[in-house]
Amino acid sequence: MDIWALGCIVYEMITQKALLSIHSIELKNFENGILKKMINICGKPKPNEVENQPDTNLKKFVLAYPESDSPSLLEQFLNTINNQHLTSLMMGLLSFDVKKRLTAETAFQEPFISQPPPIHLLSKKKEEIFKEPLDTPDDLWTDYLHAEINHFL
Repeated sequence: MDIWALGCIVYEMITQKALLSIHSIELKNFENGILKKMINICGKPKPNEVENQPDTNLKKFVLAYPESDSPSLLEQFLNTINNQHLTSLMMGLLSFDVKKRLTAETAFQEPFISQPPPIHLLSKKKEEIFKEPLDTPDDLWTDYLHAEINHFL
């Protein structure tokens, strides 16, 4: 499992909504279906962001994917969040460039992970991002976050 999945997990822990749902993807086009969803989540990567991908079919697919005028789901999420450290973490976890993507070890060094803020303080507009009120105690939230990262070590 790639660390990209941790970005999905952090998003889901905060919003209580799935970031990457694979239920609607056809099995015969599964890889391209996942890539489409990743692009919808993060936006279309620039050519230099996929040059480190070893799979040439992946590169061709991503580079041929049409541009969008709409902000990506990640951009919408980060614009709602009131935390620059979470923005840095999410951009590092969900990077298309595998060489720029965080590792579990470097994720632990991110300020959002090493000193997580109280979960209820993360959103400027809580009603836009939280499905329902979060009642997880802050110390438990931190324990959950660290436990998820430990799965990637």
